[in-house]
Amino acid sequence: MIMLGSMALASEPAANSYGQRPDRDLIAVLERIGERRWRLVIPWPQNESNLDLIELVPA
Repeated sequence: MIMLGSMALASEPAANSYGQRPDRDLIAVLERIGERRWRLVIPWPQNESNLDLIELVPA
C-alpha cells in the first residue's frame, strides 16, 4: 500500500491533507512482512533521518 500523508508535531494543530502544505507532506510504503506484522517505510522524512522504518505489531 502507498500512504500519502502530512506531518504535524505535538505542539502544532492537526495536520492538513496531503498537498496542502508541501513542506509537511509524507509519502510511505506499507508492506505486510508476516502473519500479524507490517512495516511502514518512510524515505527522506522531514526531520532527523534519511529513512524511517516502523514495524507494526498488534498488541
